[in-house]
Amino acid sequence: MRKHALLAFIPFLIVLSASAQIPTTRMPYMPTEFKMPSVGSWSQYWSINTEEGDTVVFKYSLTGKEKCGKTGCYWYEFQTTEGKQTNMVKMLVSGDPDEPGHLKRLIIKSGDEPAVELPVGTTHGAGTPPSRVRESNEAEVVSEEENLFTVGKETITTPAGKIKCTHLRIKKQEGQTDLWTNEAIPFFGIAKLVQAGMTMEITGYGESGAKTAISEEPEKMPKPGIGR
Repeated sequence: MRKHALLAFIPFLIVLSASAQIPTTRMPYMPTEFKMPSVGSWSQYWSINTEEGDTVVFKYSLTGKEKCGKTGCYWYEFQTTEGKQTNMVKMLVSGDPDEPGHLKRLIIKSGDEPAVELPVGTTHGAGTPPSRVRESNEAEVVSEEENLFTVGKETITTPAGKIKCTHLRIKKQEGQTDLWTNEAIPFFGIAKLVQAGMTMEITGYGESGAKTAISEEPEKMPKPGIGR
């Protein structure tokens, strides 16, 4: 099973903050492979910054499918709530949104502000594809300073209930990440993640029921330089 280092949402939200006055959102490290689930799937997490005490609720959803190229495209959404602030990102993708060329449309919305569609080109080059690692029966070197270990099978208690998991551990020079995975959890298969300064747990998930958080027609933002 391949491992996914970081879904490239951070560059998106940096672009949003700069061009549409939408606040940035601290994103969790998701060190597993993205897997496209069935339409209607969702997973929701609770995360706490253990150093500052700040909490964030974030949700992944697959809310629709439409014709796009040979295989079709999916509406993939990400929503965060931190205090009274809610930010939403809605993407039309043909596959893993972290892979070059898969992003077809990008719509964002902050709270009660109007939804805005950004030209896909505004995110081009904002981030580089993450490294991939592979799980094996023994520890495998991911890079010169990172190792992945399978600790064992465990049943953990989360806000979503008891979940049978594989406990993995990633060791890097800057610290250690422990994660508990179950393939039944949509998108990343993560039930719990603990690393220095942050703890994250699944609060709910399912294979049906996901609805779009952005149903309005978005305002279209022109590409930089057009119309000037």
